[in-house]
Amino acid sequence: MSKITFNEWGLGLDLRKGASTADANRLRVLKNAYITSGKTIRKRNGVRKVATLQPGTVGMFAGGGVLNTFQIPVPGYPLVTHPNPLLKNNQLQDVLGVFGPDGLFKLSGVLAMEMFNGIPYVVAQHWDNHIVLGPQKIPLHHYLDAAPSATHVTDAPHSTGVAKAASKLFSPLGDVVKFSATNAPRDWTTADDAGFLPVGLQQSGNKDCVAVGNYQNRLVVFFPDSSQLWQVDPDPANHQFLTAVDIGTRLAYAHQNMNSDVFFMSPGGVRTITRQSNTESLIDSDVGSPIDLQLLQGQFIYLPDAKAQYLRSTGQYWLYAEHKAVVFTFSRSSKISAWSFYEFPFTLDYIDELDAVPYIRSGNEIYRIDIDAWTDDGVPYEVVAETAYSDFKAPGVDKQVYGLDASFTGIGEISQRFDPRSPSLITSPPVSITGDTQPGDLYPVELVTTNLATVIRNYDDQEFEVHQFTYHYELLR
Repeated sequence: MSKITFNEWGLGLDLRKGASTADANRLRVLKNAYITSGKTIRKRNGVRKVATLQPGTVGMFAGGGVLNTFQIPVPGYPLVTHPNPLLKNNQLQDVLGVFGPDGLFKLSGVLAMEMFNGIPYVVAQHWDNHIVLGPQKIPLHHYLDAAPSATHVTDAPHSTGVAKAASKLFSPLGDVVKFSATNAPRDWTTADDAGFLPVGLQQSGNKDCVAVGNYQNRLVVFFPDSSQLWQVDPDPANHQFLTAVDIGTRLAYAHQNMNSDVFFMSPGGVRTITRQSNTESLIDSDVGSPIDLQLLQGQFIYLPDAKAQYLRSTGQYWLYAEHKAVVFTFSRSSKISAWSFYEFPFTLDYIDELDAVPYIRSGNEIYRIDIDAWTDDGVPYEVVAETAYSDFKAPGVDKQVYGLDASFTGIGEISQRFDPRSPSLITSPPVSITGDTQPGDLYPVELVTTNLATVIRNYDDQEFEVHQFTYHYELLR
């Protein structure tokens, strides 16, 4: 009698190899679950609704101890006051005076927000009626240090993003990055204090910058085909181009700081910018390679609309669009670098974190990701984990599998795929397992095969975690 135990999945989703050639600790499917610091498979936390907002507001950004929303009041939709103290609605200046295509709202969304001197600095999308092109979205900058009738920053560029560094604000605009005067976010024109970085001069490819971000107290400038690193300073005379990286991004909101690094969605997949201690150079790291091909093929999320968020409370980078997200869980101490896939019953319009609690805005609903919730506001969701095919370290030899033990938290079902040439072949019905079966009898498995893949499912309103499972078998000639 022989046995083999599976109890470590620190690499999460990994689809680089075929199902019958991948290592046993790589997962082919990991849906609505993530890898813990103990390298177990754990059901993701569910959500609870915390507020239903009145119509008229857009955005959800954490800052100043609250979740901020934004609005330009119009007839029939006066300024909203959120009764929940967790939320604060902010009125923006009606600069253009134009309604959207629905004839109701003047803002289509909020693109970015930075807290500057404790006050929100906002890049909002206003509706504008172009004479030839019709309704258009125009990004305008607002600083909320003034009355609602004067929030617009008239000096600021009409650019779609903003980043804070060296007591200044930086914003990409064509082949330059504009910056404000030091400690003066309304001043983008004063000579020898405000100005621009000539980032296009350093480019050999596309010169139009897409986004800006921070990397170890320096400024990262993203282009579609490359990135640049700049040393910035309160004194513009000390601004200095440092180096370039031959990979960039086409997505303005798919980059996030995580663990002293910058994660971003490049044309080739998710990458990071990281410092190499021996060369002091920057390279792009292939952190996303386990799922790159499938991600680029649209098998997980709709990439053109993808945005990113780093959740410090969970150590996760979320790349999300519509109602789905690919999630990277990272722990240096536990050596966890694992991708998984989440799916929700509602759209993920905005995600942010306040006081170490993640929140989601979907339409006019605000949800909290809750460590004690195992449904999405009462709606159960399916957890699926599937391993690669394992030959039990005896390739090409038939095994008679006759039993299994498993250690779960909660209730799950186990079944087996037993022919990689026909992945639709699966044992049925699945075996239902509750808790830890090891002190009791084996659960029967009637199967003769050279290799098998294990499929684990959970679909209820309870906590669920896979600690390990063990197959008992005999080698056949």
